[in-house]
Amino acid sequence: MTAQFAQIAAQAAHDGCVSDAEVLDLRRAGWANSLIAREEAEAIFTLQHATTNPSPVWTDFFVDALRNHVLNGQPPRGYASDADAEWLIRMVEADGKVCSMTELELLVQ
Repeated sequence: MTAQFAQIAAQAAHDGCVSDAEVLDLRRAGWANSLIAREEAEAIFTLQHATTNPSPVWTDFFVDALRNHVLNGQPPRGYASDADAEWLIRMVEADGKVCSMTELELLVQ
């Protein structure tokens, strides 16, 4: 995870919301190498749990970034490994439930 990504994520989590400009910055920093790393994916989940009223821009980013991480993080591209699927389930169930429509949309996709 880049220092820029970590800084943006930490500030947004502290604020309890992610602005559209911060989402754009996260997209740029996260996809700089065309792949969302595990550490970045975990930071994105932390932001999701800290965000009280997610915007449609945030929701799109959340789903896109995590879908990319799970399905394209390792070969074969387009498939979730058992380990990645288990990680995703653990992250979604961290608080004991699917806590938002955003997380449900991620699971559906």
